[in-house]
Amino acid sequence: MVLLGWAGHAVADFVPHGDDLRPLFWPISDWRWSSPISYYNSRYDGREFFALPYRLILLVMAGLLIRRRRSKVYGEALVDEKQG
Repeated sequence: MVLLGWAGHAVADFVPHGDDLRPLFWPISDWRWSSPISYYNSRYDGREFFALPYRLILLVMAGLLIRRRRSKVYGEALVDEKQG
């Protein structure tokens, strides 16, 4: 399981490392790949990439809140119909 986590992290690191990349498969290979995107460097769209996960988190949270609110509203309406 640890090896799967390591391999998954190595694959995920292909995208957000522009100029600070370490050897991805270090014990096996010294091969490096420089991505056009960086997670921190503004010269490589770092600001936009950094903001992306937070936007996705906000979208998921808004969706969950809307879903919860709708289920409460519809749940209360169904309870009222059964009682009346």
